[in-house]
Amino acid sequence: MSLTAQQRDIARRALQSALAGAAAYWATRITGTGEAFLAVIAAVLVLETNRGETRRSAFDRIVGALIGAGVGGLALIVTDAGAGPIALAIALFVTGGIAAWRPGWSYGIVVAAGLAMETSLPFWDAAATRLGAVAIGILSAVAVGYAVWPESTRKRARRQMSEALSLCRDLLDSTLSSALAERRRDVHDLHRRFLDTIAAGTDTARAIRPARGGGHYRDLAHRIERLWHALIILDRVTETQHGDLPLRRETIAQVRSIQSATCEALSCAARFERIPKDDLDTLGSACGDIWKNAHIDPDREDELQSVALVFGLGEVSRNMREIDQAICEIAKTG
Repeated sequence: MSLTAQQRDIARRALQSALAGAAAYWATRITGTGEAFLAVIAAVLVLETNRGETRRSAFDRIVGALIGAGVGGLALIVTDAGAGPIALAIALFVTGGIAAWRPGWSYGIVVAAGLAMETSLPFWDAAATRLGAVAIGILSAVAVGYAVWPESTRKRARRQMSEALSLCRDLLDSTLSSALAERRRDVHDLHRRFLDTIAAGTDTARAIRPARGGGHYRDLAHRIERLWHALIILDRVTETQHGDLPLRRETIAQVRSIQSATCEALSCAARFERIPKDDLDTLGSACGDIWKNAHIDPDREDELQSVALVFGLGEVSRNMREIDQAICEIAKTG
């Protein structure tokens, strides 16, 4: 059984966290650095869901750690290193404000707190030990992120977009089956999974550098969302009709043909393969023919659903061309 994008992320993060934390712990033991807890926390907090994010996270953590070290040290100096709670409160006040301004530097809170806490060691010894532990944790996280179940940002984005397209296919199949008086499945879970997947995919696409095709990935995410909105139109039309739409026999046959062709095209797009041009042309022609041959009278209230259905199918056809073009642009980036 294949894992969903969310399940893969959970499994990867759990495995990498366990290994990074263990590596940081043993590194402090081997080097005699001490402060194993700080090293483990640093390792776990630096890990992200892909290699690129882990690298950027490590940089931000280093900046945050340096700021936190400075703030924590100054707090001890200002309070003469004798008032632990006061030094801690000052350090957290300053680093908390910095974290609100620059969330990427929020790890400075941990370092500042670690330095501002009372210790039996001289200040400079405590600072060196704790900063050394933070450095070990960061290096452990980066090493594990690159060596264990690695995934590039672009690969992750493709996987998320692929799952989103597969969910679009499932919703389309369910919706048109309902319109054709066939069995309708519960689509609430599809809606929830799509929203989670496309949101994650959009976030991942934003992390891809422009030189690596980041703009094309963001464009694809936007076009997939447009397709989903068109499918929602179809879903709303059929959710209470259950086959009672006033469609002619010829129109029903055309809807079946469009259903099969679109599901096949979405399966192709989900594999990040170009949809054959003939298939796109055939789909577009079928959607145009269904409008011309439906003989729908828009003045009749009982046929308004049919108007919406035909309009939705036309939008789906147009969205498929947009998605195919976006996949073409991504393919050019390698």
